[in-house]
Amino acid sequence: MLFLFVFFAIVSFRDSVAVSFGANEKSIKISLKDDLAGEVDPEYVSFNFDWWPRNSSQKGWGNAGILNLDITNPRLVYLAKQLSPAHLRIGGTLGDTIVYKVNSTNELPCEPGISCLNMTRWNQIINFTETANLQLVFGLNERYGKGTPGTWDPSNTQAFLEYIVKQGDKVWGFELGNELNIRHLYPPQACAKDFATLSGIINNLWSGNNSRPKLIGPDETPDATFLAAFLQGTNKFLDIVTWHLYIGYGLDPNLSNDLLDPTFLDRSHDFAKPIVEAVKKYSPKSHLWVGETAAAYHSGQNHTTNAFLSGFWYLDQLGTLAKMEHKVFCRQTLVGGSYELLDKENFEPNPDYWSALLWKQLMGTRVLSTTSTDETKSHLRHYAHCSSKYRGGITLVLINLAKDTAFKVELTHITMIPRVEYHLTSDDLHSQNMYLNGNQLQLTVNDQLPPLHGLVVTKSNQPLVMQPLSYGFIEFPKANFHLCNR
Repeated sequence: MLFLFVFFAIVSFRDSVAVSFGANEKSIKISLKDDLAGEVDPEYVSFNFDWWPRNSSQKGWGNAGILNLDITNPRLVYLAKQLSPAHLRIGGTLGDTIVYKVNSTNELPCEPGISCLNMTRWNQIINFTETANLQLVFGLNERYGKGTPGTWDPSNTQAFLEYIVKQGDKVWGFELGNELNIRHLYPPQACAKDFATLSGIINNLWSGNNSRPKLIGPDETPDATFLAAFLQGTNKFLDIVTWHLYIGYGLDPNLSNDLLDPTFLDRSHDFAKPIVEAVKKYSPKSHLWVGETAAAYHSGQNHTTNAFLSGFWYLDQLGTLAKMEHKVFCRQTLVGGSYELLDKENFEPNPDYWSALLWKQLMGTRVLSTTSTDETKSHLRHYAHCSSKYRGGITLVLINLAKDTAFKVELTHITMIPRVEYHLTSDDLHSQNMYLNGNQLQLTVNDQLPPLHGLVVTKSNQPLVMQPLSYGFIEFPKANFHLCNR
């Protein structure tokens, strides 16, 4: 079988991390339900660029904003491509200040590197997305000329879209406005009116064209009341409903502890539930995305949201939203802020990049329902998908939040042998070092990704144990689970 000859270092890993001295051990049984929890897009794990310029009020950006980022850097292009298929969303607060310089005589003045997107830079963005095999989602300015929703001046956007059509540039989808529901300054009906205007422009410019970009919105913070009213005005032409989700605050001194608290992590579900219900009721044909998300807003927290600690939130929220009918999950950010997947200085992968890569390689699109013998505030979180590689196989995500308890895991009614284990650990929760089965993950001397080998277990007397403060993926190639036999 394919899985048998590509994995090594079984003994060394067992010897190095199988025993955690001083840890208690608790047994837990996980069962698969006989129904699907949902199905995500192949691009489920996606990511963003933002607009923050040099010397912005937001910390941790430097030259990482899209107007200044070196998107020709070979390492950046290569590492972005390894996460394909994926959407690259370009958006954020300052998107509503950007002027598109398409050589029109009536354009407003703007500041290079801060609020001007010239077409040379646009062409570089298109080249980056094509080279990295990414699908571009672009957020348009709904406040052009300091207008307000409902009185939007679409002239600059229309000139920009006409340029895109003339060039034949591929844009997968367009958004309009960013978090304009904050502080209730803009009525949802006004935003819906602007989306209707944009829908008409897109339909006219891409008339009869199968590559017509998707219309995506409203890019709101969690507000089901706003969303319900907005959708009642846009449900006939809106393709994707998208919202932004941050369960923590970057300046919170307790954030590190929060990320290991099951109740805190449950906020993802609590925020998502009314959003899901609003979409089902008012726009059931639209797909649902979380278009911007990280463990904490305000650009995250250095050595927390870009460190090993972030993975407890990242994998948990990926698992949660996949079960809640979300098709795509856009991480803030690929580069930029203190929640980036790649370090802005050298584009070295941060721990969550490796988690994203393993999710891409191991987790299929079909989402399974699970139950366990410990469902009450358990420190062992678990999520299951059909395997991306093995017909009938499944892949389990396990997240152990406990500081001093190891979990011995049994998957009931499924053959657990053979299985392939991918245990992720670090030397410190705030470290940017990540270890896969005891081996440090880092780029090779040739700037290539290392092979991500799992630990093959073929003996039934070897239990599946998740050590304290660790997370990982477990493949069951021969599970022969009927919902995955397609």
